[in-house]
Amino acid sequence: MSTERKGLLPGSTILDATRVRSGPTAVLTCADVGARVIKLEILPGASWGDDMLGGDHNRADYENLHRHKKSLTSNMKEPQAKLILEQS
Repeated sequence: MSTERKGLLPGSTILDATRVRSGPTAVLTCADVGARVIKLEILPGASWGDDMLGGDHNRADYENLHRHKKSLTSNMKEPQAKLILEQS
């Protein structure tokens, strides 16, 4: 079975740095039509509050909103972060 994505955006990669519902929803639409999406997670201990992020990552609503997305947590201020992102 092929793992290649099909749809309107195959071969496209989108970095999802969105946090509030409208952003992840827009990016999800791209993922639903074949784009490869890498969701950039916030580092543990960062100053963003859970109320801004949607809270518990184990809730069905959160899991549905981020389906089809790969997840990556990296400190973008570190020189190796660019390499990690390029390899993802």
